Amino acid sequence: MPRIRGTKEEIADKKRQFGMWLGLPKEAREPSAQVDLAKKLGVSETTLAHWRNDDEVKKAKESAVKVLGGNDMYDIVKSLTMRAKEGSFQHQRLYMEWQGQIGGKQGNKPEPVELIVRHGTKERSID
Repeated sequence: MPRIRGTKEEIADKKRQFGMWLGLPKEAREPSAQVDLAKKLGVSETTLAHWRNDDEVKKAKESAVKVLGGNDMYDIVKSLTMRAKEGSFQHQRLYMEWQGQIGGKQGNKPEPVELIVRHGTKERSID
């Protein structure tokens, strides 16, 4: 397996960026495709797949979910994810609808979401 280039801090930063990206609703992600994010971060898609189980990535994803919806939303998403992983078809479907991977029962797509991301003094609106 090729070694990822960069200092420990740079790699940790890339992992945090990936985790925050995962925590966003699908329609708010920039770039929208994981392959494009891999290119932007300078890593392979395979690396991102391996990082999904990394503690730093999970913490960053949890932080993004908390920021977007507060602790209640975090608890709901955590419960939904847990039930989906346990094999509940209804929870898996709901999770996929929430992520925008499939439409609702009538095939409706989720309403667009505007997200404002603040990092230090910089602010960015994502439609």
